[in-house]
This record gives sequence, structure tokens and C-alpha cells, in this order.
Amino acid sequence: MADPLLMTFNAGSSSVKIGLFSIHDDGLERIAHALIDFRHSPLTFHLVEGKAIFDVELKADHADHLIDVMTETLDWIAHHYDLSELTCVGHRVVHGGDEFDAPVLIDDDSLARIEALSILAPLHQPQALRLIRAMRHIKPDLVQVASFDTVFHRTNPELIRRFALPRELHDRGIKRYGFHGLSYKFIAGELHRRFPEAAGSRVIAAHLGSGASLCAMRDGKSQDTSMGFSTLDGIPMATRCGALDPGVILHLLQQEHRPVAEVEDMLYHQSGLKGVSGGISADCRELEASDDPRAKEAPGPFHPAHRGRDRPPVNEHWRAGCHRLHRRDRRERCRHPRLGCRAYRLDGAGAVRCGEPAKRRLYFHRCQPRESLCHSDQ
Repeated sequence: MADPLLMTFNAGSSSVKIGLFSIHDDGLERIAHALIDFRHSPLTFHLVEGKAIFDVELKADHADHLIDVMTETLDWIAHHYDLSELTCVGHRVVHGGDEFDAPVLIDDDSLARIEALSILAPLHQPQALRLIRAMRHIKPDLVQVASFDTVFHRTNPELIRRFALPRELHDRGIKRYGFHGLSYKFIAGELHRRFPEAAGSRVIAAHLGSGASLCAMRDGKSQDTSMGFSTLDGIPMATRCGALDPGVILHLLQQEHRPVAEVEDMLYHQSGLKGVSGGISADCRELEASDDPRAKEAPGPFHPAHRGRDRPPVNEHWRAGCHRLHRRDRRERCRHPRLGCRAYRLDGAGAVRCGEPAKRRLYFHRCQPRESLCHSDQ
């Protein structure tokens, strides 16, 4: 008898990651993962099944409803797996606001409440909703559950969540929410499993991918985070600006008379590593390989943000970290300079991945903090 299956969707602003898991009595086993990048033409379904890799050109047009795309995708997956055993679908949803403090079963009521929060995450929330609606149309009887990035940070003290703005704005939802919560929840679980002596202490967790943030945790619970009201805030990212003096935005709108849409595109898609490098690339590997002096300068703005020029998300006494990084040189550039360490070495080559031996750690010389690496799994 085949094991029941779980499928997960991690929707970004322009792509969706798909995971397929076999459900056992003792937990889950990932058996495949896939990616659909809506920026590419023709649209391609990229599937990794063990050591086998498949790239399938999809015929469907990614219209607003995504029904045709997901129908074709599921039909292709069904050639490899028995989807009659699919028992549940889980969705990563970026914003749960103050409406949700735990995963929720998707029905008409919860779907309407999720949609009402789209105004707080206009780039990410609609994509997740399109996937949810497509799956409800294709498999109306299948159980679907939404898990929210913001929920992990609901443990932040109320004072941390407040901006120094009129109170009525806070009451209307203008507050710090924090993001990447599913990644941080995974990291907290990995720390507890692999380094129990550190998991109960003060921990700096850094989620460093195309989107990047920091999170201060105590006893595995979020106490503060660098991202706030939106996914723009905090440290500079691949194409996003990070923390910015609001006066810059006022200047662009009022003095330079730039359209709001143009400013939004600049902040989300033309800034960060890409912006500082003069548009060379948002990819650290390409910047590292470039001889252009602008490419060498691109990582520089990471350091002032880490020093907490605006509002330090953590203090220098937090004792451990877990980084979602794969390049040694990038880890060195992005390491928090306020930790008081001057050098460190990696015991074992490359980044630590989930389930690998704990011997691969970063050991700091002449200091107390310890840095560890893991592959974050949302």
C-alpha cells in the first residue's frame, strides 16, 4: 500500500516552489521538489526527483487564475507519483497580520480573511491566493492548510512592534509584523535538535537568500526581527533596499515628482546588491566574479545595517546564529560585526545542511559566540 502524500506550495512574488512528501508514522520524507518561475518564457516546470532532474516546458498560459498551469503541473507529477494518495496541501502565506496566530484550515471564511490582508503584502499575498484558488478548483475535496510567515513573530513584545507614529495608525495595523517566520521556526527546531545547549539561550538567526532578515530569539521564540511592516525593511537584499530614511521617499515623490509605481519598482526590484552594483547583478556569485569596481562595492551596505544604524534588531550579547548561506565569502561579508569576533574558521567544507553531522560548525577565535550553518527549509 502506497504511503499518503503531502504537497506544499511556497509562493513568491514571481515563482512557486513545490514540495512533495511521503507521510510515515515517524514523520515526513521529501521525495521530490519543483520550481515554476513565472519570469521565464516559455514557462518551465523544473522537477528534482532524487538524483534525477527534469525540465518540462509547460503549454499552459499563466493567466490570473493559474488553473491551467496547475492542472498541467499536477498531470505531469501524476506520471511519477500516485496523486490519488494526496491527502493534504500546505501553503506558505506571507501575511497573517493580527488575524492569524496559527496555521488555518482553508475554507470560504479563512480565504476571505487571507484575501483581506493582501493590502499589507501586495506582491506576495495575491500569488498565494491564486494557488489556493487553483487547487480548490482542481481538487475541491482536498484538505488545504495555510501557514503564515508572520505568526512566528507574534511573540515580539508590543513595544517592539510599535512605530513612533500616532497611536491610531498602530490600531489600524501600521506596525512591525516581521517575515520569514516559517524559516525561523525551522531554524529554531534544528537548533533544539542539534544544539540543545544553544537553543535555550539567546540566538541570532539570519535568513540570507534573495530576501534577507535577522531575528533575535530567546528559548526558540522571536523577540525582535529586522523586517517590519513590509518585506522592504531591515538589511539590504538582492534587489530590495532594506532600512531607508523615509525622507528619501518623500524627496523622490515630492521634489523629483516620480510616479509611485516607479518608486515602488525601484525599492523592490532595482535596489540592494543590484542597485549598488549599478545594475550588474543581484547574484553574489556574479558580483564576485566581476572585475567592475562597482561589483566589489555592492556588499558594503550590509555592514552599516548590521551595526544597527537605525534600530539594532539584536544586541551584541546574543550567542549563536544559524545562517541560510552557501558561499564562504558571502558568509564572511555578512557576519554581524558587533559580535566582537575578529576571525572564525569552518570545521568541514561548505554549508551545513539539514541532518548532516553537527561537527560542521563555525568556531570563533578569541570570543564566546558560536556560529552554525543550516539549510533553511520553509
